[in-house]
Amino acid sequence: MSPVPIVLAAALLFSFVLSIACFAMYAVDKTAARNGSWRIPERTLLTVGYLGGWPGALIAQRALRHKTRKQPFRNRFAATIIASVATLVLLLVLAAVAGPDLWRQLDSLLGGGVFYKRS
Repeated sequence: MSPVPIVLAAALLFSFVLSIACFAMYAVDKTAARNGSWRIPERTLLTVGYLGGWPGALIAQRALRHKTRKQPFRNRFAATIIASVATLVLLLVLAAVAGPDLWRQLDSLLGGGVFYKRS
């Protein structure tokens, strides 16, 4: 069986969880901005977005009207979306090329015994 559906399902689940976390981070940052208190660094927001939370960040930006005016941030945010999607495509291509041996190869890279029992 091809590992592509498994990799895609794992990526979508990971993105869903990170999107919820990213939305919450934007909400916390918006509240902090209003109160003049400690803010979440932009680098952190962008990193979580790149790792898969960008759908939640996009929803938060629209729903909370937060981080929508600063053009440098918007440009960096757009770049992280493109990089995130490109990374996912690369992972899917690698999974398709590796085929069913992907899990054995990963297991070997991780020292064995992760996906398969050691013999």
